[in-house]
Formats: sequence, structure tokens, C-alpha cells
Amino acid sequence: MTEPKTAVIVDDDPVNLDILTMTLELIDVEATPFENGQSALEHLQTRAEPPPVLIVDRMMPEMDGLELVRRVRADRRFDAMRIIMASASVEPEEIAEARAAGADDYLTKPYGPDDLLALLGHPPEAD
Repeated sequence: MTEPKTAVIVDDDPVNLDILTMTLELIDVEATPFENGQSALEHLQTRAEPPPVLIVDRMMPEMDGLELVRRVRADRRFDAMRIIMASASVEPEEIAEARAAGADDYLTKPYGPDDLLALLGHPPEAD
């Protein structure tokens, strides 16, 4: 039996973490939530195997999403990890900055579960 799919999610808003966790459960992905980049980074550095997905908010205390993405991308162990950054900003410069830091995808808040699921290869089912 293979291990369940996992994701690390990082957002300083507990409601957003709950919504992300429930959304990922819809596709049988086990989410490990963190409220800041520093605690998420510490967790990632201690894991034997990196999770396939990291979903990170841009604006957070202690360590923001950009710094977390930069540090994760600086570690070769995480080269295969897909990073999705979420932010309320639609400014092209900020989206470009997230991609330059190493984010693979960018979700603009507010986004719905279907938006996230589509990025993860699970388009909404037809009614």
C-alpha cells in the first residue's frame, strides 16, 4: 500500500488553513498546516521525504511566503516539490516576484476550491 498523498499548507489565517485542509481532503491529500513560514520550514527540514506540494500564503508574520519559497528552493532536496503561492495581490510585479522566488503557480485570493483543485489536476466534475 502506498503512502497517502501529502501537502504542507502555510497561512496565518486559521480559517484559510481549515478551508485548504478540507479542500485537499476532497482529493485524499493529507494536509499538514502551519501558521507561519518559519515553523513550516523547520518541519520541512526534518522530514525524511519532502511532500509533493507546498501551498503558501505570501503575507505572514515571522517569515513571509516569499522568504519561505526562496529558502525551500535553495535546498536541492525540494527540487521536485510543487509550490503554489496564494495572495490577494494581482500586481504583475508581485506575481513575477513570486515566480522568481521559485513558486510554480500563483493563486489570487479569494479563490475557490475548484481553482486549487484544478491546479492540482482535479478539475471540477460536471453536474
